[in-house]
Amino acid sequence: MSGALRYALALLAAIAIGGAPAVARAALLAPATADVVLVTRIVRVSDGDTVHAMINGRAVRVRLSAIDAPEAGQAFGEKARRALADMVTGRDVELHRVGVDVHQRPLVVLSVEGVSVNAELVRLGWAWVFRQYSSDVELIALEDVARRNRWGLWGDPHPIPPWEFRRNARGR
Repeated sequence: MSGALRYALALLAAIAIGGAPAVARAALLAPATADVVLVTRIVRVSDGDTVHAMINGRAVRVRLSAIDAPEAGQAFGEKARRALADMVTGRDVELHRVGVDVHQRPLVVLSVEGVSVNAELVRLGWAWVFRQYSSDVELIALEDVARRNRWGLWGDPHPIPPWEFRRNARGR
């Protein structure tokens, strides 16, 4: 049995026997080599790249890996949030944990019925590839197609990337 499978089974066993609420969060924050995969429900969509997943009876804030969506209050921010909500609300989602961000939030790839939600947001034009942290050529190709076709936020001739929006907001 692989280490990742043993780890996932141990996590599920801890949850099943009523382990401490921090067990699942700790598992999501464990080293990326653990390759944690959980099937759960999303209970809140904060914005186009951050959700709260129900884990061991608690809502845990997680960040979608490799993408950056417009912020709340930024052009297309609400549309990006709504697009993500439409993809995950009321559905079983798989959380594939791939790391931890600078704010100690678990970084995940969300999947619904085998489709990467992260990639879908890029493909539909509701998120950028966060190139500071990802050089995934497939995601970059999806972004290029969305940009060329002016889908989603690319309908704006000069969309402001969220990292620039945040930097400008801090500078005020």
